Amino acid sequence: MFNIESFGSGSGGNCYRITYKGQALIIDAGFRLNALRRKGFSTSNIKGVLISHAHKDHCAGVADLLKSGAVVYMSGDTRKALDLKYNFLCRPLNAGETVKIGEFKVKAFDLQHDVPNIGFLIKAGDNVIVYITDSYYCKYRFKGVTHMMIEINHSYETIERSLRAGTLNKALYKRLKTSHFSLENALKFIKSCDLSHLKEVRILHLSQDNGDAELFKYEVERLTGVLVSVER
Repeated sequence: MFNIESFGSGSGGNCYRITYKGQALIIDAGFRLNALRRKGFSTSNIKGVLISHAHKDHCAGVADLLKSGAVVYMSGDTRKALDLKYNFLCRPLNAGETVKIGEFKVKAFDLQHDVPNIGFLIKAGDNVIVYITDSYYCKYRFKGVTHMMIEINHSYETIERSLRAGTLNKALYKRLKTSHFSLENALKFIKSCDLSHLKEVRILHLSQDNGDAELFKYEVERLTGVLVSVER
């Protein structure tokens, strides 16, 4: 059985679980373990945890998961930022590297954020998942993808409107444009990939102030013709 679950998505915290053949792979851990357990999270069948980068909304629960005995994979830059140099359960996974984690095969690739960040191409049987968050651009193109987990944080229209209204300052406006996927850039990326096997798209990390869930869902559905959901 193959399944994808979200335990939260956005600036308040991000955490996802992919289950295949009774094994779980966790992507990002932006909540403390106690908070995750209140959401129905269990550590019993975890084969590995993938961490994209060192921002708290993606790694707040790393120390808890390591204490629970989970093996956590992250880039050298993220490991250094989190000061985990001497933790033997913390394993390196840098851009361009591939690792086998139980039934999962994971390849990391570099993304464009304001701190070092990686995305993941995950294979589980016939399922091929691309995970991208906190990046304004992705230079890679993927074939045979069945599931996309992709950030669409804002659109250029929504942040322009917020800037004019004075609800978004210029510094944050500039940061959003160079650190998070806009609707426009996300659509270009999706369109550039091989969609012949695509089954679903999950929209991640929607901005509370500058996201438009209904519009973003509609535009991705119109482009792909597959099931689209917005994770919260």
